[in-house]
Amino acid sequence: MKGLWHYLIDNYGNVLSLLFIDWTLAAILTSVLVQGFYSYRLWMISVKTMVVLPIIIMLLGFAALALGIVYVVLMLRNGAVLYIPTVTYLPTSALALSLAADILITTSMTYILMKHKGEVRIRQTRNTLTKLVMYTIYTGSLTILCTTCALITGQVLSHTEYNTIFFFPSGKFYVNSMLALSVYTRLPPRID
Repeated sequence: MKGLWHYLIDNYGNVLSLLFIDWTLAAILTSVLVQGFYSYRLWMISVKTMVVLPIIIMLLGFAALALGIVYVVLMLRNGAVLYIPTVTYLPTSALALSLAADILITTSMTYILMKHKGEVRIRQTRNTLTKLVMYTIYTGSLTILCTTCALITGQVLSHTEYNTIFFFPSGKFYVNSMLALSVYTRLPPRID
């Protein structure tokens, strides 16, 4: 949001401000932190037997963060939006790594929850697991869709910055999905 605020509010009508980058790493850092949270959750719901997949997810997240840092440093060092076409591979690679991590998180959490659902005999627990599976699919699909749209617009319209329309809100989607899961898992069960 800081980037959008800078361009749309602070520098409203100042066309020259579009030539200079005022970006933060907030969205990338947020995605890595939330992916780390979900990696930990994945490890916990697998009863601590799944070790390799959470490590892979974290490595993908840290690689995306590293590419994001390099991209922002290059933009700040060169100080102009005109430099962006020469380094489009950096945000594209970072988005692709983040997308891979999101897909791994969503599919593996869904698989583990469905596996546990088959082992449970209590109806209320099965219903709770069903709701958690649906929630995992909904929130995972939202972050995957947002990242995919940013990746596609970044490739199709590489001479523009339209991909930021999808990139900037992605940090909020990550945080909201994490907070909602935390709240949902701490609520007392409802008796239907």
